[in-house]
Amino acid sequence: GDLLGGGAEERATRKGHGRASGFFLVGSDAEIVVQLVHVGGQLVVRDHVDDAAVPVLMRQARAVAYPSRGEGFGLPVLEALACGAEVVTTAGTVMEEVADSAATFTSAGDSGQLADALRDAVNRAAGDREARSQVAITRAAKFTWTATADAHRDVYRRLAKG
Repeated sequence: GDLLGGGAEERATRKGHGRASGFFLVGSDAEIVVQLVHVGGQLVVRDHVDDAAVPVLMRQARAVAYPSRGEGFGLPVLEALACGAEVVTTAGTVMEEVADSAATFTSAGDSGQLADALRDAVNRAAGDREARSQVAITRAAKFTWTATADAHRDVYRRLAKG
């Protein structure tokens, strides 16, 4: 199975409903909130959501923004891709390796650029959104426990040979 437990394609095709029209923000970054308000639409702010709600929200989202200056592996981005969400995240981080061409990348700390990328995602035509969703699902499906174990085994073998 994939790294997130279960089939990415199955999770994405279970959505069976439209994308959300507003913005749902978890955490509190005032600068980003101000930029999102200028994007338009309803803004919902929460300090926390239950883990079980995260994939549901990601499947409903027009885009998932994950601005980060340093994430160990990029699991939040991978989870969003597995849900078929369009991801907007930070360039120059591990997210580029995880998402590859399946995400839109913005400069760290540039809230205006982030808002522009989110505006583009929200205004994208339905057919383009569906195509990007399939790219995201395909990218996430490449991350499996088997591939992870194989890569670790290969490193250990190379180290053992000296």
